Amino acid sequence: MSKSMEELYKIIDELRSIIDKQAKRIEELEASNAQKDAEIASLKKKLYGTGKSEKIDPKQEELFDKDEIELSRPNDDKLVEFEISYTRKEGKKPKLSKESKYQHLPTKEEIVYIPEEVQKNPDQYEEIGEETTFEIEPESNRFFKIIHKRIKYKKKDDRSQAPLVEAAPKQLVQGSIASTGWVVQIILDKYLDHLPLDRQCAIAKRIGVEVTTKNMCDWLEKAGNALEGIYNKILDMLKLENYLQADETPIDYIPDKPPKERCKKGCKLGYFWLLNDPSSYVYYHWSTTRSASVMTDLLGSNWNGLLQCDGYPSYKSWVNNEVNLSRLGSCLVHIRRKFKEAYERGERKYSPWFLRKIALIYHWEESCRDQSVKEREAVRSSHYPFVFNQILRYMKHIQANQRVLPQSKMGRAIHYGLDQWEGLQECLKDGRIELDNNRIENAVRPTKIGLKNWLFIGHQNAGKRAAIFYTLIENCKRLKIPTATYLKDVLNQIIQYPSFDQVDYEKLLPKNWIKQNPEKMTPFQVAA
Repeated sequence: MSKSMEELYKIIDELRSIIDKQAKRIEELEASNAQKDAEIASLKKKLYGTGKSEKIDPKQEELFDKDEIELSRPNDDKLVEFEISYTRKEGKKPKLSKESKYQHLPTKEEIVYIPEEVQKNPDQYEEIGEETTFEIEPESNRFFKIIHKRIKYKKKDDRSQAPLVEAAPKQLVQGSIASTGWVVQIILDKYLDHLPLDRQCAIAKRIGVEVTTKNMCDWLEKAGNALEGIYNKILDMLKLENYLQADETPIDYIPDKPPKERCKKGCKLGYFWLLNDPSSYVYYHWSTTRSASVMTDLLGSNWNGLLQCDGYPSYKSWVNNEVNLSRLGSCLVHIRRKFKEAYERGERKYSPWFLRKIALIYHWEESCRDQSVKEREAVRSSHYPFVFNQILRYMKHIQANQRVLPQSKMGRAIHYGLDQWEGLQECLKDGRIELDNNRIENAVRPTKIGLKNWLFIGHQNAGKRAAIFYTLIENCKRLKIPTATYLKDVLNQIIQYPSFDQVDYEKLLPKNWIKQNPEKMTPFQVAA
């Protein structure tokens, strides 16, 4: 009987062991299923959105910048019946001159040009005619003409001398109907207000001016080439700093020759890389790759400073492969975001504690945000170390005791936090260092809003022009410069030079422009 009982107890123990293993396996499978459900929900959200934003027609044709290719979609849905017959072709309509085409536009301004020699000796010359050109300028949802009238003169007592006439005024797009002001408006409408060029053309047509997207693309190319010197000078200024923030964001683009194994819509994935000095300029860089080589292209191999970024491996690879003394800083918002994702997934055993501790840190940070660097250092050194150590110890404890599954949201948050923790300590050493990358992530936002409207970059070369415009617009917003006034002024100055190589771009930097043009600053930001 006793032997039988022992066997029964043994069987019971074995069954309990099996039950425990099955319970543990069930728990793992439930966690795995929950993780997959969350990933599916996340993918659905990325694919379909939240349902609150405007839906975009997938067949919407998009505007391309210069060098862009136009995609034509054949209508395969309906069969078209063709009747073979001979029809005499109608003669082409006569092409209207620019003057006839835009004669209905009112004149805003008429500028008369008289040669300097004639002004000095008016009695020696007589007027024999004039040469007239015009530009179109937008203003308050209307278009006006600016007339440039160049009076021709000949010398009264010397008929053999060639007539005198002033040279045609220099334009951003020589011989075009587009004034500098109109080109600037196109730039701001697309890259600040996210309005694609085809819509801009439709708006212009409704108010009396017919222009094609190709025209606008050509004008944007000219403007981008003219502004590139200021753009390059901003990067040179950032290279002189020893603390920068970095981020990158994906943008679809149309390649020169789409590969056979191309992704949907014939697009490939490009990237806007951003460099940011929280106290100064921000810089956008276009690249077709996300590799560490981009950082070498931007900062070179001799840059020595702190680069604050997220945990993307390319930054770590760049630092490890260079001979310089650069080091990486971390972003507390990215760490918090991981714990927030765990909380939203229902993993609430540990995540609320971490979120409360991080909220306490930001409460202290807000209290000293407007203080000097030294004052911020004092607040941080007296308050932060204890809480930082609490967070670090708790993350290590949870990981060491395997309290959460490594592939769960909480497990990933712990792993990410420990990986980034060393870089986060930099803010305790220097009051200039921000706790997070929020400033540069705010600079990313305009590109994502624009993407919802113009869908993709039309050509890889157009990506650089977009980066130029975003760089100048965002810096004007930061410095509260009236963006339209600034762009129009610097473009008009640049086109007066025989070549771009002769332009003093340093004096045209936004900060220097403010010093030279205090009267052009307004108490509010005109276009930002």
